[in-house]
Amino acid sequence: DSEKHWKLFKAADIPTKKTLHSSFTDAIRGTQVVQAGNKDACRMLDIGCGDGRISIELEQEEAEHGVQLQIVGVDCNQEAVEVAKQRASASPVKGGSMASFIVGQVATLDITAEQAPFDVVLCQLVVSVVGDLTSRRGLLRACHKHLKPGGVLLVSSSGASEHVNDSYKEQYDKDREVTGEYRTYYSRDADGNVLYETHHFENEELHSLVSEAGFCDIVTHEEEEASSRRPDQKAIFLYTIARKPWASKETLGQSEALVVSSVYKAGEQRASAALPPWGG
Repeated sequence: DSEKHWKLFKAADIPTKKTLHSSFTDAIRGTQVVQAGNKDACRMLDIGCGDGRISIELEQEEAEHGVQLQIVGVDCNQEAVEVAKQRASASPVKGGSMASFIVGQVATLDITAEQAPFDVVLCQLVVSVVGDLTSRRGLLRACHKHLKPGGVLLVSSSGASEHVNDSYKEQYDKDREVTGEYRTYYSRDADGNVLYETHHFENEELHSLVSEAGFCDIVTHEEEEASSRRPDQKAIFLYTIARKPWASKETLGQSEALVVSSVYKAGEQRASAALPPWGG
């Protein structure tokens, strides 16, 4: 049970990315609700929100760009959720933060009808640490379930890193017999105690899982960056953007159909519906 390890972390010690990839913020600004000039807020679900730093900073940053976000953050760590609520209370966003945070199991997430569905689902590194293949599939299905048709999935993950860091190959080889899967290994503390299980994805592997969960227009950006837990070491990270398919045109109203045909990339409108808003 991967979550039992994450529940024990101190909020400040949860390893994660401190910022969003630029392609993610571009995709948020390209969602239907933003591009249509809708007065309603863009509704985002942050799965594995940790201490809420990303959610609150994103809400503030997007407000400065005229984008109103209503974020629901979910994490299995009670202490982290309490810290996230405190961040929301102290937010400098004009009129106060609309973000809310709840404790929940990310792999079997079931948001209430009053809160769902969402325009965007953000999943920062969770798919790499949620557990085995069954848990990864469950997580991505939950993401799909809680998105509106046409909604955007933003999922970052650890990528296969043996070609940039020999120590990862050593860990992959060392733990393969125990985990039963190559590139799945145990992240350990300085004393060798297991903290949690981690899986590093190949690009095609992650693409296949996201597609299997029902998403389309899948685009992945691969980056070589500092490791989340070991900032002095290199690692590969994958930033994947995908879309939940729209309902058929027959079920869309005229105004919605116009939005579908107008796509977005890096802040600019493009007229080709053949390309996803985040580029291809």
